[in-house]
Amino acid sequence: MRMIIVDDEPLALKFMEILLSEGGRAHLEIEIIGVFQNPREALEFVMGRGR
Repeated sequence: MRMIIVDDEPLALKFMEILLSEGGRAHLEIEIIGVFQNPREALEFVMGRGR
């Protein structure tokens, strides 16, 4: 599963990145493809990957 993380708090971003990179409790295979504090930048990233 590929995902992005979006949050306006740097500490929350780091926590989520660590938690998800470890696969959480479900031991999922997760690839973090982007980490953003700005939702507009995240949207531009997502929209650009579809091209």
